[in-house]
Amino acid sequence: EDMDYTRQMIFCNEYDRPASYFVEADKDAQPSAGSHTSIVTAGNTNLLTITDIENAEVGSVITLKCGSVNKGVRIDKSGKFDLISAAWEPKKGDMIRLMKRQDGKFIELGRETGATGALQFPDNEATPSLQGGDVFVTGANTTPTAITNFTDAVPGKTYTIHGNGDKNASTIAAGGNFVLTSEMTLGTGKFIR
Repeated sequence: EDMDYTRQMIFCNEYDRPASYFVEADKDAQPSAGSHTSIVTAGNTNLLTITDIENAEVGSVITLKCGSVNKGVRIDKSGKFDLISAAWEPKKGDMIRLMKRQDGKFIELGRETGATGALQFPDNEATPSLQGGDVFVTGANTTPTAITNFTDAVPGKTYTIHGNGDKNASTIAAGGNFVLTSEMTLGTGKFIR
C-alpha cells in the first residue's frame, strides 16, 4: 500500500561528534564545552586570556586548539589553571589537553604543536621528498638553504610544510617551480600549505 505520510515520524538527535572534530569557540568569550569537548579558538578583538572553560564536566578531557595567531588566546599558570606545567601561549594549530578536577581546577594532560607528527626533511635539503606524508617540517639547516623543488609530490594532494628555527631557515623563492606572491622564509612558527 502506498504511504500517504500521515503516520510519518521524524526523529532528530544531536549526533556524537568525534574527538577529532573541533567546534569553534565564540569570539571574545571563554570557551564552552557545553556542546563538545574539542574546541578551536577564534580570532578575538584583543588577546584573550582564558580563565575558565565553561560547562566542562569533572573528569572530561577538553582539547583546546589555537585557531588564530592574530589576537588569539593564552592561558596563564594561575587561578583554575595553576596546576598546568607552564603558561600556554600557542601558535596557530597548537593544542593543549586538560581535565577538570572535582575542585574546579584543570590539570594538563599534554600539549602538541601544529607540527607534531610531521616528517622532518634532512638538514640543508634543497629538493626534499614529500613521500610518505602530508605534513613536514624543515631540517635544522647548517647553511642557508633555498628549497627549489619538492620530489615525489602527488598532483592534487595538499601538503603542509612547517619551518624549523630562524638561523639558516629554509626559503622558497617566488619563482621557478613555485607561484608565490613573495619569497617565503620558513622560520619557527611559519608554515606554507
